[in-house]
Amino acid sequence: VGVGQLKHPGTWDARPEALRRLLWETGRRTSIDVARDATAVSPTGDQLFRQPLLVLSGQGPMPALSDDARARLARHLRFGGLLYIDAPAPDDPFVENSLREVRAILPRADVGPLKDDHVLFRSFYLLDGAYGRTRDDPRVYGAFLQGRAVVLQTRCDVLGALERDRFGTWRFE
Repeated sequence: VGVGQLKHPGTWDARPEALRRLLWETGRRTSIDVARDATAVSPTGDQLFRQPLLVLSGQGPMPALSDDARARLARHLRFGGLLYIDAPAPDDPFVENSLREVRAILPRADVGPLKDDHVLFRSFYLLDGAYGRTRDDPRVYGAFLQGRAVVLQTRCDVLGALERDRFGTWRFE
């Protein structure tokens, strides 16, 4: 399984080693065959449709995506892709800016917090929320098309909790 880290006009690579760690943990704890590294992809580039899981992360304001980027992301999500959005804190401007993009990409999608009995919380470990570097907002938010989650968003810096340097030292407390 490959992961595409979505490049955008804002600060998109605030946690550069986190996806490598996420892939490593997934390979170690499951039977999923994962890629060694995430691929940085442009929403208008050729690599977009080769990545089933896209990760959008950032910090601070995120400028709007182009109409072409929005259309391509909508197509990716409608045809089976999943977009995971991680924000460092609930009050970071990236939260609202990324939700603005989700609403523009999927104007008919239902957006809101996942229910406690959602399969995400029961798939591998029994969880009661998202665990990241902070616990300011442990909920997971989703955008759904025909009952399928196509976008998941956390606001507790999950990628910050995974972030280590190449020697294994934690980057954040």
